[in-house]
Amino acid sequence: MKILTSLIGLILFSAGIYLTYWVFLDFESYETLMLGLYLGASFILMTFGFFLFLLPLSFKPKNKIEFIEVEPIKSEPLPSTPIESDTISEMDAIKMIRDDVDHKTISITQEIKQNSLDLEPVETKQELTEELKFMTDEVYDIFEMRVIGIDAWSSQNILKKLDENSILEISQKLKSGINMTQVTYKNKLIGYISRLDMNKVNNRLDTLVSVNPSNIIKEGHKIVHFSINLKFKQKDHKHE
Repeated sequence: MKILTSLIGLILFSAGIYLTYWVFLDFESYETLMLGLYLGASFILMTFGFFLFLLPLSFKPKNKIEFIEVEPIKSEPLPSTPIESDTISEMDAIKMIRDDVDHKTISITQEIKQNSLDLEPVETKQELTEELKFMTDEVYDIFEMRVIGIDAWSSQNILKKLDENSILEISQKLKSGINMTQVTYKNKLIGYISRLDMNKVNNRLDTLVSVNPSNIIKEGHKIVHFSINLKFKQKDHKHE
C-alpha cells in the first residue's frame, strides 16, 4: 500500500511538471499562460487534497486484545464463634424475655417525657394566633390610576421588565410650572399621573403602603396603556 501511494504521488508530480512545460511552450499570451498555470495548480491541489482525505480511510486500525491477569481474591476464614454447650432452662428464658420487655418500656417512657418537655407552651401558641389574626384584619383601600407619558423609548423599555410584584414609587416634580406626580421604577422615570387623579388621594399620601403595576395593554410591540395600584391603609378601621 505504501509503494502504491508513492507511485501515485510520483505520477501526479510528473504530470504536473509536464503540464506546466506544455502550457509554457504552447501559449504565447501572458494572460493565457497564467490562466493555464492557475487551472493546472488548482487541479493538482484538488487531486492531492482528495487523496489525502481518502488516505486515512484506507488504513484500518488493528484491534489489539490485551488479557489482564486477575489475581484470585483470597477469602479469609471467618473467626469461629464458640458455641456454648450449656443449655438454658425454661425459667431462665422467661426471665430474660421479661427483663428485655421492661427495659424497652422504660426507654419508651423516657422518650415520651423528653418530647413532652420540648413542646411549646399553650400560651405562646395563643399569642401567635392572636398576632396572626391582627395582621389578617388589616384592611386597605386600593385605587387604580392610569400613567400617562409612556411613549418614550426609555419608558417602554422599563415597562417590558415589570410584573405584578414590581415595587414602584411616586414623587412630586415641578414640570413647566406645574406640580406633576411622577412614577418611577428604581429611580428611572416611567410616566406621570394626572392632577385630577391625584386630587382624589392627596390627603391620604401619609397612609400609602405600596405602589404596584395593575394593568398593561400592548398593541404589537408597543405598550399603549399602563395603570398602577395605590394601596392605602384605612385610618378609621378598628380591630375587634
